[in-house]
Amino acid sequence: MQKFKENKEEEDHINEKVYDEEEVEDEAENDNYDDDNDGNADSATTAAADDNNDAAGCGDDDYVDDDDDDNDDDDDAAAADDDDDTAAAAAADDDDDDENDADADADNGGDDGRMVMMVMVMMMMMMMMMMMIMMMMMMVMMVMMVMMVMMMMVMMMMMMMMMMMMMMMMMMMMMMMMMMMMVMKVMMVMMVMMVMMVMVMISVDILVEDIHTH
Repeated sequence: MQKFKENKEEEDHINEKVYDEEEVEDEAENDNYDDDNDGNADSATTAAADDNNDAAGCGDDDYVDDDDDDNDDDDDAAAADDDDDTAAAAAADDDDDDENDADADADNGGDDGRMVMMVMVMMMMMMMMMMMIMMMMMMVMMVMMVMMVMMMMVMMMMMMMMMMMMMMMMMMMMMMMMMMMMVMKVMMVMMVMMVMMVMVMISVDILVEDIHTH
């Protein structure tokens, strides 16, 4: 009886041990508890190493703005892996800064040079137009003179005093008209020239101002 009792106790003891082991195993497998107090249940009992989201910054998945530049960092290595750093790197990476005023002035100078060339070309074109107009006027005058001479020849051939008188008067009138036309044409040309000059001056002024403001 004593032996049986001892055996029973031993068996109970063994069963208890087995039960304890199973409990430990269960605990290790099933319950994910937050043992590093970062509000995230760990996947195993080994705390921070197996954590999904540690408080410290060891393998963070979440984007934390840890260099105070209003920009979430890709990684917890602060400014190094930052999208948009605050320090001197920002100035260095600027795409479009007036870093070199001398360059800007040089560009403006180039533009001014181009402007001068453009004005010169426009002036040359105006001169050519003037010359063409004058040539046309000369041609018209020559044609009219030739016509008048031919008319006079015809009249002379007709040898009629009356007709001659009339023709002379007509010729005088034609001469007067031609003179008037000439004056009118010159005045018109002058007017056109003045208008063109004013337009050129205005356009140049606007362009120069535009260049200097930019």
